[in-house]
Amino acid sequence: MLWVPRGWALSYYCDLTSVYGTTLRRYPSEYDNYGWVYKGATVETEHLPEMRRLYRAVASNPSEGMRLALSRLNACLTRSDAADAILDGTIGLELLLGDEQNQSLSYKLRLRAAALALLHADPAYPATEVASKVKRLYAARSSIVHGLRKKRSKKASEPEDTRNANDRLLASDLLRFVLNVLLTNPAYLDPAKIDEGILLKGDEIDKPLKAKARRQPKRPHTS
Repeated sequence: MLWVPRGWALSYYCDLTSVYGTTLRRYPSEYDNYGWVYKGATVETEHLPEMRRLYRAVASNPSEGMRLALSRLNACLTRSDAADAILDGTIGLELLLGDEQNQSLSYKLRLRAAALALLHADPAYPATEVASKVKRLYAARSSIVHGLRKKRSKKASEPEDTRNANDRLLASDLLRFVLNVLLTNPAYLDPAKIDEGILLKGDEIDKPLKAKARRQPKRPHTS
């Protein structure tokens, strides 16, 4: 970004106009090496209705926490440093699932993320696995913020530092999942509603199934 002062200047050199500038990086590091010439990710036709639904849900959602969490997801996906990306992902989760009381934060986030998995009922995201992934992600976060690093490989050379690569993917995947569930069920944007409506009243999720079972006609008993 460059700008030229009009009617003022900090200094001049001869009669040359002072020009000021700064840079702001907001793109993946692979674009530094002609990354744009390679084929990137594509969106299949069958995914367009889901994209439309999510876009409309984001555009109509007034939550500031949702806006900030989306911003953290974008940063998580574009940062060059994987450790920074992991921190972005966990901050996004805390914006959506955390509260003002920071005691046992990772434990509360595990429970609430698992509760959303129960609500969403996606076979790809079973509740126990979601809870386990959040626990693993926060273990990685703790290692980063407390300066604990895994031992480096004893190989003679390593092309790049990939120690946090898997945890970075885990962070973005979990944040995407939670954003999707909350955009689909905005009533649970307040974490207290997750506690009260799902964790403390888990039978509410099964009500439609139980009601359907009650409507089924009983088969006659045969011996």
